[in-house]
Amino acid sequence: MSIPAASPSNTAAEIGASVAAASASSVRTIRWGISSCGKISADFVNAIRHLPDIEIVACAARSEDEAAAFARKFNIKRSYGGYAQLAADAEVDVVYIGSLHPAHAQHATLYLEANKHILVEKPFAVTARDAGAVFALARARNLFCMEAMWTRFCPSHVRMRELLAEGAIGEPKMVHASFGFKFPTDTPRLWMNVHAGGSALDVGVYSTALAVNVFSKGGVELPTKISAVGDLSIGEKVDVQLAYSLQYGPGRTAVLSNSMIANLDTEARISGTKGWIKLGPSFHCAQELTIQREGDAEPTVISFKQPRSSDQFEFNFPDSQLMVHECIEVNKCLRAGKIVSDLHTPQDTLQVLGILDEVRRQVGVVYAEDRIAGTA
Repeated sequence: MSIPAASPSNTAAEIGASVAAASASSVRTIRWGISSCGKISADFVNAIRHLPDIEIVACAARSEDEAAAFARKFNIKRSYGGYAQLAADAEVDVVYIGSLHPAHAQHATLYLEANKHILVEKPFAVTARDAGAVFALARARNLFCMEAMWTRFCPSHVRMRELLAEGAIGEPKMVHASFGFKFPTDTPRLWMNVHAGGSALDVGVYSTALAVNVFSKGGVELPTKISAVGDLSIGEKVDVQLAYSLQYGPGRTAVLSNSMIANLDTEARISGTKGWIKLGPSFHCAQELTIQREGDAEPTVISFKQPRSSDQFEFNFPDSQLMVHECIEVNKCLRAGKIVSDLHTPQDTLQVLGILDEVRRQVGVVYAEDRIAGTA
C-alpha cells in the first residue's frame, strides 16, 4: 500500500477510499486520539476525518469546555479536560499531539508511557536533546513515534525525491529556500521566549527540513559548517529574522532564510549539475513542481492540485487538506508493525533540531530548555 499521487480530483475521501481498497478487508480501523484542541489540531482532524479506515474516538484539552466544543464540531465520541485522561483511554491506538511546542516532549512522554503510538506536530521539540529522549523512550517501548512534518508526505515532495533519485537534475549542489511573512502581533506564542517563539521553530523548520531532505542521506550526513546571522526582538530576545547557510562538504550548500517581520517569497529551488527543481509558491505545502532539465527548451510544470473537499470545514491554515498524507503514512506503518517511517525518520527530525540549536546559539536565542540542558 503506497501513498496515492494527488490529482485535481483527489479529495480526502477519494484518497481514503483508495487506501481502503488497497488494504485487506480484515484490516482493523486505526483509532485516533487528539491531544490539544487548537487551530492546528482542528485542521488535522478536518483533513483526516473522512478517511474510511480510521476513527477519531477521543480528544483532550486543558479545559473540558474546550474539548467538548471540539468534540461537538467534529462528532468525536469522548472529550476530556485533561491529557492524562486521554492517555488512559484504552480505545485509543495513536495520539496526534497538537499542543504548543514547548509542551511536546512532556506530552509525548505521557502518551508513550501509557503505551500509545504518537504523531507529534512540528517542531517535534524545542531542542534536539529533548527530541532524542522522546525517540529513545519510543524505541524502548516499541512504539511508533514520528514528527508531523506534513511537507515530507505532500505529493509534490514525494515526486521531488523521486526525480532526485532518478538523477533528473544530476547531482544536487545548492538548495535555496525562504519562508517568512509578517506574523500577527496579537499571538503571544510567536513572540514570547517562554513559548519558544521566533521564526526558527515556527517556519525555519520547513526550510531546514528541505535541506536535510536533499543533502543528509536520511538524516545520517551532518553539515560540516553552519553559519548564521539574525535579528532578535527587544526584551523577549526571540529571532525575528534569520539567514543561515549549511555546507554538506565540497560543492553542496543550502542557503536558507526565515522571517516574521517581512514577506518572503516562500519558494524553494534545488539546483543540480544538470538542471533545477522549483517548489512553490508555499514550498512547504507545494501543489506545483517545476523542473528544468539540461537541454530542455522550456521548464516543465507538474501540478498536484488537491482542493478542499466540499464537505470539509474551512481550514485555519492554507492547504491543510494535505495533512491527510501524513495520517495515511502513520496508518500504513502501524498496520505493518513499524515504529519508524522510512519517509521521515527520527534522524531527520534530530538533524533539523540540531541545526536549529546551533543557529539559535550563533544568533543568541536562549530558551529555558537550553538552560536546562546546560547548552546556553
